[in-house]
Amino acid sequence: MKQAIIQGNITDLPGGANVVIHQANVNSVMGAGVALAIAGQWPGARLADEQAHFMATDKVNNHDAATSLLGKHSKYVHNKVTDLAQHCHVYNLYGQVLGGTIPPLDIPTSYDAVIAGLNSIEDDILADAEKGNISTNLKIAVPEGMGCLRGGAEWPIYRAILIAWAESLDIKLQTQEDGNSYGVSLELLFVRYGG
Repeated sequence: MKQAIIQGNITDLPGGANVVIHQANVNSVMGAGVALAIAGQWPGARLADEQAHFMATDKVNNHDAATSLLGKHSKYVHNKVTDLAQHCHVYNLYGQVLGGTIPPLDIPTSYDAVIAGLNSIEDDILADAEKGNISTNLKIAVPEGMGCLRGGAEWPIYRAILIAWAESLDIKLQTQEDGNSYGVSLELLFVRYGG
């Protein structure tokens, strides 16, 4: 598995990214930072976030619904037929309950929820690989510092979780149960904001 740090705006799909993963809180807001930029670029990602919250809310009271999304994800697939370079999968990873740096909104990122959410994204990517619904040159972009500024996580820990997850996913993409490969290469791109 390759990895790189690149400069750019994650919504411009730098480095040829075709998968974007960012951390969201479970309250269906997408109102600040990278989440806001993603919602502006791909309104379908915000809609997927709202639908995930609505589906959870339908089952239990509102607060429990939000916390039931921890460790899960929602997904939006942007299919731009006129420009295949802009085709991408956007994952909202639910790694924290609330977002903010001022109490009571300062509930930090849960590393357990991040790991569970990444594993649910892995299941989705492997299912897409089995169906041939992903690029054979998979480039996953994550914002550098994801979950840290408004989520309170520590980047060295979060980064290590992302690398371990991507390495495990890469092995699974290379080895199916029958011994064959999906033929998918993986590159993890840490996107440092700026031009």
